[in-house]
Amino acid sequence: MDFWLPAGRWTHLFTGRQVEGGRWVRERHGFLSLPIYVRPNTLLAIGTEDQRPDYDYALRSELHLFELADGASAAATLRDERGARVTHVSVTRRGDTLNVRYEGVKESLPLTLRQWPELRDAGGLKSQAGELGVQVQLPAGEGEVVLRIQA
Repeated sequence: MDFWLPAGRWTHLFTGRQVEGGRWVRERHGFLSLPIYVRPNTLLAIGTEDQRPDYDYALRSELHLFELADGASAAATLRDERGARVTHVSVTRRGDTLNVRYEGVKESLPLTLRQWPELRDAGGLKSQAGELGVQVQLPAGEGEVVLRIQA
């Protein structure tokens, strides 16, 4: 399969492989794979319910932060089954600091930092290194947390 990938560095959603764009890309995909790439400076909400498309995304989702540049911000809004805004999360980077603000978190919300394998300081949150990056659990409610990354 051939597809055009616009200029910039892109991260494959499922594998974490990075590709430079501004060119045609040729990849082989089967029945269970897709060429889904994500731009830098993206906070992507991914639903975790696999039985139906209409559900409360604020209860069954996780967030993935892709390559947040110094001085950049990214945000995501989660909605319930009626489409009403329930949860909002924003992340701003300044040097080795990520400032995470969240509101309307119904229950613990996983946030995976896709470009960092570990944190210097998780701001008091539970963190765990994973295959795609380090994951922290945002607690229910609203608040702000400061994460220190390995810059």
